Amino acid sequence: MSKKRIEWIDVAKAIGIVAVVFGHAMTRHGTMFHFLYWWHMPIFFIMGGFFLKPIINNNWWGFFKKRILPLLISYLICGGGLILLSHFVRGELVVYNILFCETALGRPNTQSLPECLLVY
Repeated sequence: MSKKRIEWIDVAKAIGIVAVVFGHAMTRHGTMFHFLYWWHMPIFFIMGGFFLKPIINNNWWGFFKKRILPLLISYLICGGGLILLSHFVRGELVVYNILFCETALGRPNTQSLPECLLVY
């Protein structure tokens, strides 16, 4: 039995995808760029929220283990891999990447290494 798709949600997601592509392809940051960046990511969060299954019996730990922890682990592994790749391919020191992260946050040398790696 096939599930019926909700057409307007598919259209909203498609518009969001096109907005992301255009936003990243723009070389000048004018009015159109700021207009796209004002709404293109919130549309994904809103559309994703429509399909989030409710948490049964306030089982937040089960939700965290099943939905958030695998994403967090993947994020940290990929982030660490990108830092190492940058180290070997571009010849940059790992410390350089950490300092770049701290400077990009606007708070140089104020957070610990795990916080910086999580944000990076």
